Amino acid sequence: MSKRFIVLASIAAIITPSYAFAVSDIAGLITFLLETINQAVGFLIALAVLLFIYGVVRYMLAGGDEEAVKTGRKYILWGIIGLAVIVSVWGLVNLLTTSLGLDTSRPDVPDTGF
Repeated sequence: MSKRFIVLASIAAIITPSYAFAVSDIAGLITFLLETINQAVGFLIALAVLLFIYGVVRYMLAGGDEEAVKTGRKYILWGIIGLAVIVSVWGLVNLLTTSLGLDTSRPDVPDTGF
């Protein structure tokens, strides 16, 4: 077994019981999952932006070295692709939860007649 699997299994074994006790019904579970996804999306967007900035810095500091320029372009491209994928998946999840009526975190807005 790899070390990564053992670490992930240990973390899951520690965290899973606290999730089970915190969620008492399906609406609570859905709300919890949506909040977790939103927090993960924020972290992943920050990571993709840092990757993009790292690529820009490497590109600017290449000093004419073709290999460094290619590496900088690669990081820039993957940062942009990562941002696009993350925002797309986040948008699809929010669209599905809203259209299926599963989003319990937003209060109902009363109809004002306008």
